[in-house]
Amino acid sequence: MKQVLPLLQAQFDKMCATGKLFQSSVSGHEIAETYLRGFGEDPIFRDPQSSVHNCNMCKNFLHRYGNIVAVDENLNILTLFDINVDEEYKESFRLMSEQLRNAPIAGVFAETFQMLSASLCYERPISSTQKVYRLGLEKNVKRYTREEAEKFGVVKPNEIYTFHHFSVAIPKAFIDFTGDSVEAIKSRFKSDYDVFKRTMEEIPLDTIMLVKDLINQGSLLDGATHMHKLDGIKPMLEAYKNVPADKRDIWCWVNSYKFKYAKFKNELIGVLCTELAEGKELNEACRAWNIRVDPANYMKATAPITKRQIEEAKKFVEENGYAESFERRCATIDDIKASDILHLNTGDGKIKKVSIFDDVKATSTRHKRSEFDKVETVSIEKFMTDILPTCTSVEAFLLNSHKGNMVTLTTSKNKDSKPIFKWPNNYSWTYNGDLAGKSQIKEEVKKAGGFVDAPFRFSIMWNEDGRDIVDLDAHCLEPTGTHIYYSTYKGHRSPNGGMLDVDMIRPKNVGVENIFWSERFRDGCYTMFIHNYDGG
Repeated sequence: MKQVLPLLQAQFDKMCATGKLFQSSVSGHEIAETYLRGFGEDPIFRDPQSSVHNCNMCKNFLHRYGNIVAVDENLNILTLFDINVDEEYKESFRLMSEQLRNAPIAGVFAETFQMLSASLCYERPISSTQKVYRLGLEKNVKRYTREEAEKFGVVKPNEIYTFHHFSVAIPKAFIDFTGDSVEAIKSRFKSDYDVFKRTMEEIPLDTIMLVKDLINQGSLLDGATHMHKLDGIKPMLEAYKNVPADKRDIWCWVNSYKFKYAKFKNELIGVLCTELAEGKELNEACRAWNIRVDPANYMKATAPITKRQIEEAKKFVEENGYAESFERRCATIDDIKASDILHLNTGDGKIKKVSIFDDVKATSTRHKRSEFDKVETVSIEKFMTDILPTCTSVEAFLLNSHKGNMVTLTTSKNKDSKPIFKWPNNYSWTYNGDLAGKSQIKEEVKKAGGFVDAPFRFSIMWNEDGRDIVDLDAHCLEPTGTHIYYSTYKGHRSPNGGMLDVDMIRPKNVGVENIFWSERFRDGCYTMFIHNYDGG
């Protein structure tokens, strides 16, 4: 045994270098029995109950530590007994190694400082500052009495014998100092493994990508705070697909070991992924998420739009002749049919004159409603159904606070295209500040030094992902025929007040261009378009 111990330690050091130690489903008692079986007819040492290799110290070590295993980079099991030893131990070590390498992992190895200091460590004294600790007793000495020598017959009286036993030195990193029991520590690791394995088996990678898209488009309330968990579990799912089926159990033990997202499936974002993976309807799953996150605010999130829904919508539009309806432009007064107008003033056309003294009141109140005497407040429904049909003329009084209620009326380029809305015409509208992507473009233009507070502005943005390094140019044809682009009115105004103030050529990051007009610009048709100068 003395010659075996250095080889055993070298093998254990190799196992510890992997950073993770496990215990096999083969028990330590089974390993101890295999160890003795490998010697065949083991010679008797002192009496029929004590053979040469049947040592209590060695058995205790094998019972507790003989089934420790590790995993190499190829997901192969490493054992203490994968070493070349002399003929005396060769068969025993071969049998133990084979038994452990062919058995599944049962759990993570755990040992505590409390247990070592109480009963399992024969080193004295033992301190929490040690860098390594010894598992088992390396050796002990024995002086036999005359009576023992006469009884056993194989030892000499008063002669000191040194016995070497199974033992290894283990790094401090594998010893727990929290005060928790070995059973509690193993239970936590086992729970992490169980949940992690279910995550790998039950949540497809496509589901993770779908949830990331839902977060990016704002369909999940407070979803961005959970994005790091999706980013953490995604590479694991990608790797799991390429692991051979017979190695997946070992792979899960290795990768769940102290992995901070091991219990992803049990977390809030994991529950949503599970529901979607099990076939729950997308909108219903998002509503359930938003209720779980904040029952009072769940309606604040944006309705989800998936890639599949986009593809299906595109197919429907093309097959049913709606493609032209999506080519939009600003509507003019000539586009509005008389049949679409709910009210035409039939009065004398006179408009009440406004005086700077109209707002002056005798009282100190400045409440807006106090500016109108005997005026009844009614709902829009009552006004449209009961009041408007009986009016001969209507005047609109607008406050500054109504600025956000103004809309841009749009319609399709082709007047004969099919309506795409619930109403029987192709009119649509956009509120101030409610254009899709407007805020992001506005911020990028502002960062580039462009003027964004003009009453009329045309801005473009590209290369958000760094893959479109091309020269895109913003162009506008004004009603007078003036052409605004990089070669004409870059940095100075056109006769109509338009100017290009930001121009970019093949930006490495986000690219923007910006054309804006001053307060006073001519009414008419402004044609905006984007030209790819690189011709792609």
